[in-house]
Amino acid sequence: METHVQSPGSLILLVLVASLVVLLAYRLARLYRPESATSAKGWLKVDPAELKAGSYGRLALISGLTLFLELLMIRWITSEIAVFAYFKNFVLVACFLGFGLGCMLCRRRIHVNVMIAPLLLLTIILTAPVSPLHNMIAGLPGLLGTGSEVHIWGVPAAPTNWTGMLLAMLFVVPLFAEIALVFVPCGQLVGWSLENARNGVTAYSVNVLASLAGIGLSRLWAC
Repeated sequence: METHVQSPGSLILLVLVASLVVLLAYRLARLYRPESATSAKGWLKVDPAELKAGSYGRLALISGLTLFLELLMIRWITSEIAVFAYFKNFVLVACFLGFGLGCMLCRRRIHVNVMIAPLLLLTIILTAPVSPLHNMIAGLPGLLGTGSEVHIWGVPAAPTNWTGMLLAMLFVVPLFAEIALVFVPCGQLVGWSLENARNGVTAYSVNVLASLAGIGLSRLWAC
């Protein structure tokens, strides 16, 4: 039974990349501390109180783009990291968690870089033309697959390399946080629009219809 063996260099790179992802997630999460609400304004910061209340057009646009981005993220991550093609709920739950956190924080200042920075980092990690990086990502299924009750790629159900599996989890858990952070600003915009809508039922109807339109757009994009 053949298994994918990670080289020491790939494992070291895995730790380094995981540390970078953890650092970025920590720095971005600190922006939403209560004391940060009084920080100076910047071009990447938006105060929800300055947004026009009851704008159904903005609500429709953000709702549609959020669902489009969510499905795009699911397809992207699952195609780049093969093991998540079998565990698509990993990305789905991360998107929902980030969106829900954004709705909860809708009265806090919106930080656009909380969406941009994780997307840039994920793009670099998954598409950079660096062979050791690609080898590290290609080796994740062999490390994570040992924790599944289903035999994936010939990997036995019982973990044979606990150290490797723990190292892989050190990458996967921060990756979950990065994906969730992307959707926090989206949730803030939608939550603020719903909370300040003139008619809650109408606003929610716009949200649902625009979300369906975003799903339809993603289907057309995939064709």
